[in-house]
Amino acid sequence: QNERPDLVSNLPKNLGFGMGLEFRDSQYILNAKNGTLFREGMVFTLNSVLQNLELTDKEKASTPSESAIKKVDTYGLQIADMIVIRGDDGGEVMTKLKSSLSDVSYSINDDDDDDDDEEEDDDP
Repeated sequence: QNERPDLVSNLPKNLGFGMGLEFRDSQYILNAKNGTLFREGMVFTLNSVLQNLELTDKEKASTPSESAIKKVDTYGLQIADMIVIRGDDGGEVMTKLKSSLSDVSYSINDDDDDDDDEEEDDDP
């Protein structure tokens, strides 16, 4: 909040979730309303997410001319790690893979393509 107050509105209300018998245990959503105490052995996925970030023309200009990113005005960013609670020692990050910029993946939802598909379905 102090360093980048402009990003606060782009943060989600949840910071992750507990994992158990279900992939996303709704009883353990990590947010300000959840008062559940952590216990040793509990497993959580922590998500750092920024949503609806604006992509400037200057940033688009630095991408290759054929890049689909040139069509994008806003984007989101998600970084996630899985942790396990280890008693009084805190937690252990279970995500052991190293990542670099070349490991980043993205997908672009092109709304125009979806509209074209719907119109084709209406034709007899």
